[in-house]
Amino acid sequence: MSGTKRSFFEQLTKGRGACLAPMAGFTDSAFRLLCSENNALFTVSEMVSAKALCYENAKTLEMLKILDGEAPCGVQIFGSEEESMSESVKRWLNSTNFSFIDINCGCPVRKVVSTGAGSALLSDLPKLARIAAAVVKASSKPVSAKIRIAVGGKDVGVEAAKVLEQSGVGMVAVHGRSREQFYSGKANLDAIAKVADSCEIPVVGNGDVDSVESYEYMESYTGCASVMVGRGALGNPMLFRQIAGCTALYSAKEAANRHFSLSLETKPEQRAIKEFRAHFMHYSKGCPNAAKLRSAISMAAAPQEVFSLIGQISQ
Repeated sequence: MSGTKRSFFEQLTKGRGACLAPMAGFTDSAFRLLCSENNALFTVSEMVSAKALCYENAKTLEMLKILDGEAPCGVQIFGSEEESMSESVKRWLNSTNFSFIDINCGCPVRKVVSTGAGSALLSDLPKLARIAAAVVKASSKPVSAKIRIAVGGKDVGVEAAKVLEQSGVGMVAVHGRSREQFYSGKANLDAIAKVADSCEIPVVGNGDVDSVESYEYMESYTGCASVMVGRGALGNPMLFRQIAGCTALYSAKEAANRHFSLSLETKPEQRAIKEFRAHFMHYSKGCPNAAKLRSAISMAAAPQEVFSLIGQISQ
């Protein structure tokens, strides 16, 4: 790995603040921009299929959209073949405005794992090394990766991170759960700390960060270079500003309004409404009338109806 690419990630993780984790179905361009406006250090796209890019799938190509004003943003790809991973980088990702490329080595979902991608790569470290090296070689951009701490009852965090580092990957994000845990239970901070201590490249800790206090605890306990926020940012993109020590930019209602407006600017109307429903569930969480609002959003068919429901969020 060149010194320039290595220093890129060192600068990216420098200073107080948190970054946005990749989340399928959530971290599209609209939500990433919203988090960037709220001082996220950097963001990562929802995972993109390398093979689908090679086939020039129209919906997958749409996922490569990146908006002006986003913080440094990485595009996350997944796959199980060196050839398709390398080809997707050369044909598509090198020419995008994404700042770096992230390899998904942690997705626990069965339909991804069954193809040998995602966290399945942690069960075959020689294969992981070949894929990582192929992506690094093909990429004109810095390359990072996201892993889990264990798979099949075996702790693999340290070994996988070292394999990735030796393959030229410049930063590793570690979700402190095993593949089998999915998103249940508590993140294992001791396991994240071991990975951070074993690597010379920046290691980013991920799992259960939903407040300034949990951010500070993750950072101090693990010694990680930075902290990644996933589900804790849903319905609360303002968390990044709070972590950075900045004054609030939006209320939950204002954030939801801005979010849906961005969605309408970047997607067909009906698709924007459909996909915003999942976000609305998080924005309305804790409202006295939450049940009523959630029922109503599932029936909303026009932008005006969605904006009206957003106006009823009592936060």
